[in-house]
Amino acid sequence: MNKFFTATLPTHWASYLIDNDASSFSLYEDGDDEIARIDAWCEDHSAWCVDVSEESEFRHSSWDCPDEYAGDYSEYTFQEIK
Repeated sequence: MNKFFTATLPTHWASYLIDNDASSFSLYEDGDDEIARIDAWCEDHSAWCVDVSEESEFRHSSWDCPDEYAGDYSEYTFQEIK
C-alpha cells in the first residue's frame, strides 16, 4: 500500500523535486550546496515528490526544514519509498 505525506518546503525547490531540473540553482553561488540539502532531505525521509501546491506563502522557516532561509514556501506531497 502506498503511503503519502505532505511537507512545507521552499517553493523554489519545485522544479528540482518535480522535474529533476536543477538548472535554476546554477544562478546561485551556493546552488550545489542547496541541491545536496534537497537530496539529503529526500533521503532522510525516504520519499520522492509527486505533487506541489500552486499556492505559496511567505514564511520565516518551516517545521519540515527549519534550517532553510525565509521565503516563499509551498506544500509538497511525497510518496514514501520502502
